[in-house]
Amino acid sequence: MGLTTTTFARLRNAMTSASAARELEGKLGGYGNQDWFVSSVKGVDGGSFDGKSWQQPYATIDNAINKATASNGDRIIVMPGHVETISTPTFITCDVVGIEIIGVGRGTDRPTLTFDTGTDSTIVMSAANVTWHNFHFINTQDALVVAFPVTAAYCGFFDCEFQDDGADNTIEWITLSTAADYFDLIDCTNRGTDTAGNTAFITGAAADHVTIINLRSQGDFSAANIDMSAAWTDCRIQYCLLENANGVDVGIEGFASATGWVTHNEILVADSSQTTGIKTQGALYLSENRTSNEDGENSFLLLGAGQGS
Repeated sequence: MGLTTTTFARLRNAMTSASAARELEGKLGGYGNQDWFVSSVKGVDGGSFDGKSWQQPYATIDNAINKATASNGDRIIVMPGHVETISTPTFITCDVVGIEIIGVGRGTDRPTLTFDTGTDSTIVMSAANVTWHNFHFINTQDALVVAFPVTAAYCGFFDCEFQDDGADNTIEWITLSTAADYFDLIDCTNRGTDTAGNTAFITGAAADHVTIINLRSQGDFSAANIDMSAAWTDCRIQYCLLENANGVDVGIEGFASATGWVTHNEILVADSSQTTGIKTQGALYLSENRTSNEDGENSFLLLGAGQGS
């Protein structure tokens, strides 16, 4: 049976018009994916709320994740003003493959998740293809061990802010296991403190294809802002602004057999006696990385392992 004139017109219009494409999707029943809505302001877990609309959201992110279907393109839409307290190990477990967790709002309207009870509180990322977008994560628990252990491939954070409150320190915000290949950290900010207690903002085992672009990170890190800790292969670290108040004077810690591109990063270290910036460069390709070793001084180009001019 051929296409009717009306259906043909809708197909033609959908190629050039977003609104027409949405109309056609509705006529055809959509792609099967589902958006799940979350709001601590007006949401309810259970009862008559089904979490499928802005008017009937769930109250918690983990409840929405539990309703999602793996590898279906499901999205968790977290509404402005949403807050949750991360108070236990695996408080939120991202164990459904392929979900996007998307925060709506800007500035103080963004969804905020706070780690404030127990040094072992975590948000676990154990399923592949899980991403977080536009969230504000705050730690008010001193010596929090790790906020996000990532143990699956193709996970990532986009346009998120990580903040240590006062003198409280997160030892490591993100850790990557050997299975966390193709991890992305794009357009994110880490606002640490100048109080000693951090090891690194992100630490990774021997993961492949790790990409970190446009990270702004500050804190007192005994290892580095970005600590490979093992051989990252085919990694990409570019356009980052990294400040380390610790005497180790390292913004990026590499590994002897690491490979990939580390280019166009700016690194600020504590005082005028420090000149390293990038350490254990191994087989990494380095280009146009600069460091400044005292506030108010011009930066200099890093030429080789711990050498600048």
